[in-house]
Amino acid sequence: MSLENILPNDVTEQHLEQLIAGGVQESVTIDYKAESYLYDDSGKRELLKDVTGFTNTLGGYLVLGMTAIDGTPTNLSGLAGVVLDKELLRLESIVRDGIEPRIFGLTIRGINLVNGNSAIIISIPRSWNPPHRVNYKGWNKYFARSSAATYELSVTDLRSVFLQSANLERRIQEFRLDRIAKIKVGGAPAPVINEGQMVIHIVPMASGVARIDVGAASKDFVSFRPRDSISLNYRINFDGLLVTSVQNDGRIPCYTQLFSDGSIEAVIGKVCYQGDKFKGLAYPFIEKEFFEFVEYRCKALVSHGIRPPVVIMMTLIGVKGTVISLGPFSMREQVEVDRDDLLTPPVTLLDFDFAPGWHSRFQDPINSIYNAYGIAKSPNFDGSGLWTSPR
Repeated sequence: MSLENILPNDVTEQHLEQLIAGGVQESVTIDYKAESYLYDDSGKRELLKDVTGFTNTLGGYLVLGMTAIDGTPTNLSGLAGVVLDKELLRLESIVRDGIEPRIFGLTIRGINLVNGNSAIIISIPRSWNPPHRVNYKGWNKYFARSSAATYELSVTDLRSVFLQSANLERRIQEFRLDRIAKIKVGGAPAPVINEGQMVIHIVPMASGVARIDVGAASKDFVSFRPRDSISLNYRINFDGLLVTSVQNDGRIPCYTQLFSDGSIEAVIGKVCYQGDKFKGLAYPFIEKEFFEFVEYRCKALVSHGIRPPVVIMMTLIGVKGTVISLGPFSMREQVEVDRDDLLTPPVTLLDFDFAPGWHSRFQDPINSIYNAYGIAKSPNFDGSGLWTSPR
């Protein structure tokens, strides 16, 4: 049992007890502390050291209130005499003020235990802009984590981390362009109906090191379906897991390719239609399909050990010459798209919080599509950025 398959806000006392039952030892992604951090400078430095060590490596969890012997958890005794809300605020303040640059997506959550004590879970994402340094009262240091230990980064280590950060954005962009090129020349893992295609890529920041258990994912293939569909096929392939939707005539309207590093590619066909006088883009359909796919596939990734941050990209293929019709009197105001492909700006999700209003993070890429058709913005976002699902 591992906390990596659970959203931080969903962790319960039962999950912590399962760490003991399963003998989940301290590792590069989890550390146990019987007590919280001391109030003096040494305690604050220790917290900052631990947090930066995790985020500069693979991310992970600090479990406060868990007794461990030689790295193996033995007793969820909890933190006695702690005013939980006050302690959470104290830890959050230390992390916020003592680490540069700020770590996005870090959460600190308390759990009231049945024995009357408390446990605290600090969930630390792997950084997408490392390295982060401790900056506390003249103590300026960089840390990383090995198996069950935190160590200070050397000059050579720092050079490697800086290069890794610089190469990450380029690597993700190259992945996108390479996949689009393959799809356009028939190199996709399944022959999706053309007539215009929408391609969605979800790329975890940790895709270079994370690994999916493809066998476990194949048993959960429905969670990775390209869209709601009655007829689904799946198979394990060289890249990971392929899930296809199949029409009655045997043609494939869409697929999802789950890569073994946790990246996802979806190709959805028939995003264009032929009207009486023009070729149109099915714009309400695109937005709705995109948002539903992003929300539910990100949640599926968590259940298979992939955590945010992730980079999400949408590309439209084969849309040259199409228009968007916003109504019977709007056609004269639109223009035909002058290029075959529309690569919208990428968006980085630092968390998987899909509370109402989360769609606003994607206003720029969605609006960029409408801009290509001579329209200022999507009609489905209101003035405050809230998105309303088109009927």
